[in-house]
Amino acid sequence: MPLCDDVDDLEHYVADLFATFEANRALAEAAVVSPWTQRSLTRTRTGHLAAMVTLLRRGYPDAADDDVTAAAAALRTVVSGAGWGRQRQSCGLSAEGAVANAR
Repeated sequence: MPLCDDVDDLEHYVADLFATFEANRALAEAAVVSPWTQRSLTRTRTGHLAAMVTLLRRGYPDAADDDVTAAAAALRTVVSGAGWGRQRQSCGLSAEGAVANAR
């Protein structure tokens, strides 16, 4: 799912992304941990981080580069398949709780 175009849409993006993971839970959980997906995930994770940096720079043009980079890294950690899976499995959050936590 492509990242939203505006920082104000991040809340809706999170809800839509996590709903997609929920609808495909077995596949999403397997994809995060399966050895056969790791090469692809490495490429997509790099691209998703770059997209988040771009989104935040566009939304907060006066923010320091270090702050944007740190915020993008933190957001990508939570707003991801791995983040969703850890919140649901390891932390025991409900689907709604995972979305609320990521927002």
